[in-house]
Amino acid sequence: MKNEFVSYEQALALKELGFDEECFGVYYHDGQLVEQLWEKLNISKKEEPHILAPLYQQAFRLFREKYGFIHRIDKELRGNLPILYSSYACNSETDFRTTQSLSYEEAELACLNKLIEIVKNNKV
Repeated sequence: MKNEFVSYEQALALKELGFDEECFGVYYHDGQLVEQLWEKLNISKKEEPHILAPLYQQAFRLFREKYGFIHRIDKELRGNLPILYSSYACNSETDFRTTQSLSYEEAELACLNKLIEIVKNNKV
């Protein structure tokens, strides 16, 4: 289930952007993920030494609800070549497309990283 959680670095960035929801996991400051699979952990962002570990869907919901970004992952078929994926996201002020990836998960990761970068740099 670990691949359902954002990375430690993304969790830190999301904390800076105001993420503070119940999660199924937390990171210790050394980056170790602790999962509680059966119920959400009710740990606020103020409690130490934990950093909330959101699921990808929670991270994308933050960008949708707080910053107005919607996103999608596009599948591109090109004859006998490998299937490629790219992501697209936009809000009323910004839009972008990520580079092509060989997997859906890589495209999703690139999209989330780009959303974090845009919001941190532009203070959307």
